Amino acid sequence: MTKKEIDVIASKVVEKLIQFIGDHKDEEERQILNDVIMHGTEFSVTEEQMLLGEMARLETLRMLFEFDEDFEKCNAVKTKIKVVKYKLDDLHK
Repeated sequence: MTKKEIDVIASKVVEKLIQFIGDHKDEEERQILNDVIMHGTEFSVTEEQMLLGEMARLETLRMLFEFDEDFEKCNAVKTKIKVVKYKLDDLHK
């Protein structure tokens, strides 16, 4: 196995780990935020609204990391953006 092949595999493994951690973190954050918003108020936030807010946050981070030329973090954020886009697309099916 060449170094290039090893790097490709390592990159895919890291992407999967980031996605896995991100998925579980997002679920926990969504639940906490929804509990805070719904407790004592007359409104709630839909899953789509939560995902759109997350998308805005991630896009902002992506632009900041890109500007700082921190491409490793930028790529990690791009992976999370793909996950959020997938979830949004799934809502509209």
